[in-house]
Formats: sequence, C-alpha cells, structure tokens
Amino acid sequence: MGLLDISIIRMVSKLVLVLLLFHHVVIANSSYSSQKQYPSCPDEEKSALLQFKDSFTIDKSASRSTDAYPKVSSWKPAEGGNSTCCLWEGVKCDEKTGHVIGLDLGSSCLHGSINSNSSIFRLVHLQRLNLSDNNFNYSQIPPSIRNFPSLTHLDLSTSVFSGRVPSELSLLSKLTYLNLALNLDRLSEDKDHQLSEEENYPLLKLEASDLGSLVQNLTSLEVLTLSFVNVSSTYNKGSSLRMIDVSHNKLQGQLPRSLANCVMLEYLVLSNNRFNDVFPIWLGTLLKLKLLAMRHNGFYGVIGKSRKNVDFPKLRILDLAYNDFTGAVPSMFPDITVNKST
Repeated sequence: MGLLDISIIRMVSKLVLVLLLFHHVVIANSSYSSQKQYPSCPDEEKSALLQFKDSFTIDKSASRSTDAYPKVSSWKPAEGGNSTCCLWEGVKCDEKTGHVIGLDLGSSCLHGSINSNSSIFRLVHLQRLNLSDNNFNYSQIPPSIRNFPSLTHLDLSTSVFSGRVPSELSLLSKLTYLNLALNLDRLSEDKDHQLSEEENYPLLKLEASDLGSLVQNLTSLEVLTLSFVNVSSTYNKGSSLRMIDVSHNKLQGQLPRSLANCVMLEYLVLSNNRFNDVFPIWLGTLLKLKLLAMRHNGFYGVIGKSRKNVDFPKLRILDLAYNDFTGAVPSMFPDITVNKST
C-alpha cells in the first residue's frame, strides 16, 4: 500500500470521526432542546388551568384587539395521560421543574368574573401574568393576588375590573411592571354599562395610602401605568420607577413634589387631569427624564428657569398643549420636540 493510500485512509478516518462526534452533539442538543421545550407540568397546575378555562365563556366582543382569539382553545385534558400543559398556548413552564411560571392570556376573548377562589391563584410559581384586554365583568381584583410572591410582571389593563385596587398588591415585592390602565372607550360601547358625565368613574380606585404603600414596598417597580384609575400620588425617595402614567384621571391641585424622589424616572405622563399648578421646573433635577406629557390640564404661568441650574438634561419630548401657559418656551429646551398648541 502506497503512502498516498495511507494518507487517504487517515483523512477518511478523521472525517468519519468528526462526523460521528457531530452526530452525537446534534443528538445531545436535540435531546436538551426537547427537554427544554417540553417539560412536564404538575397535575395540580394542569387541573388549575383547566378549571380557570372552564370558569369563562368565549366571547369575541370581550376583547377589543383585532388580533384577539381564544388562546385557551388549545387547553385540553391529556389523551392517554401523557400530555403536558407546558405545550398549551399562552403557558410557559420552568425548564427544570415544569412549574407554570408564565401565563399570557391577553386578548383571549374571555368573559366572566374572577374571585378569590379562582383556580388561577393555585399557580403560586407564576412570574408573569397578562390578562389584559378581556372582560372580567366588573369584578374586583381579588386580594388573593398575594398568592404570587414571585410575580415580576402584571398586566390587567383594559379588562373591565372595578372597585378598590387591593392593598395586597404591595406584597408582590418582586414586581417590576404593573399596568392597570383602563380603556374607557370600550365601556362607552358596553350596553350593560353606559357611562354618563355624572357617573363616578373610573371604575378602579386606588387610595392614596395604598399607592404610597405600593411605591414604598415595591422597590423593584420600574413601570407603573394607571390611566383611568382614580388615584392620588405620593412617591418615596429611592424609587426604581422609570415610567409613570396617571393620565385620564381626575387628579386635582398641585403636582406632588415627591415626584422629584423618582430619580430613575424617564417617562412621566400627566395628561388629561385637573392639575392646577405652575410649570414643575423642579422636575429638571431628574437627570434621566426623557418625556414629559402635561396636555389637557390647568397648568399656568411663565415657564421659568431652575434655581439649581439643572434643567432637564435628557428631556426630548415636552407636551404642553391645552394648558394656560404664557410667554415663550425658554432656551433651556433647545434640542427637544415641544408641543405648545392651545
């Protein structure tokens, strides 16, 4: 056998070895991906999800999004006892334990009520919960919300809740995102609940003491959206809030000076309230503030210059429309978009 033949044999042997190693890597990765994608959730959590599904009716008018559809349609009991709820749409499980840690049922056409006995509160490992854009029939947000100690993301927006926001929300110490905003347009079209000018809305109410407790205890909270939630505002020093939206409420009087304590704040939306105050020049000390929306309020007077000489270094959008300001916009806002229409 010549040297050329030996070299060819060696090359082929190496190639076969490489292919075998590649095959084993692919099989291992495939097995890992399969385990990662298809964990098995506990039977009690699967049962809780099915009970939650059965407590609602599917009604297309319960969601306003044009992309809405019933995600729970894929939730079915196991055939042969070997399926897992981790494959169901809107359900996310922990890769190792199989516990349900995420539930995304936004715009799922759900119609019905939620109470403290709802089976959803048995999913104690939840980290993210999205029930936005459904119709929960003016039920209250149950105090059992405290059963989710690991929750970081809670979205109940546009879902027709009513009553007082439970103080138990302040026990969710890991919460970083909280959205309770209500789309009032959907209520005006609701035949069972026609709104009038005299009616005491918004439907959700948050007491000032409860809001203070939220901000004080939820030190990880970054986004707080409370549009159309009847709320009074107080904020503590050291807050992690990056966004505050309290638009479309009935907030009156002066803007709370405690907002200056929100040193991480980037977006502040105060639109469509009844604030009656001079321009909050003291917000210029918020070094990260990028957007300040103040339209449709009773702010008035001349916009002055900060005494501390710290004038909104990161501000890029300022909406002053439909207030009672006088004079010109100061030169301290040279590179931003300003809406000052009357």
